[in-house]
Amino acid sequence: MSTGRSPIDEVDELYSRAEQRVLVRRRSEAPEHFISQLYEDLIQAIELLEKGANHYPRDKFDETSLTKQIVDRMACFGYAITAESDSRGHVDVTVTSHRKTVTWLGEAKIHKDYGWLHKGLEQLVGRYTTGRHADAALLIYIYNKNAATVLDSWSTKIKEEKLCELVGEPSKRERTTFNSTHAHPSWGVPLLVRHLGISLYYNPKV
Repeated sequence: MSTGRSPIDEVDELYSRAEQRVLVRRRSEAPEHFISQLYEDLIQAIELLEKGANHYPRDKFDETSLTKQIVDRMACFGYAITAESDSRGHVDVTVTSHRKTVTWLGEAKIHKDYGWLHKGLEQLVGRYTTGRHADAALLIYIYNKNAATVLDSWSTKIKEEKLCELVGEPSKRERTTFNSTHAHPSWGVPLLVRHLGISLYYNPKV
């Protein structure tokens, strides 16, 4: 059954969506719109990294070199993004909106144990963010198989030990991510942290 839409109409629609994304990245004055688009693009960059997992063996890539892959891809999307910028210490990823109304921070850790992830969360909540950040992320590179189990165990640890002044409970995991909210130690205001699992497990049998 014909939809009445020509191939040209479909191309025009695709261009329209692309233009809207560019406008949000570069001109949005609403922080929530900018952050929403940021995560949409960040997931794309993560998916590209995961697709090339065979090129990123654990013995040759550390957190800095893995994160550079994501930073470079996000820069191609047009973001003002830097690695190892100073924000009360050297934070792994910093994104600033073009109108300077939003600054977003990300800390990256290769999962080796949950104490190491705890250190990353502590750095993000208690050191790098100032209390004026409303949203930040912990990027978790997972070389183990069953990455979902790693995230679930990490979420349980945050909940049971109420890590970093946890407020309420972590959200239910949505496939590859979950959120937790923490009272910022300086201001006491809530900071939403998104825990983004990045699976780099690669062990083909054939």
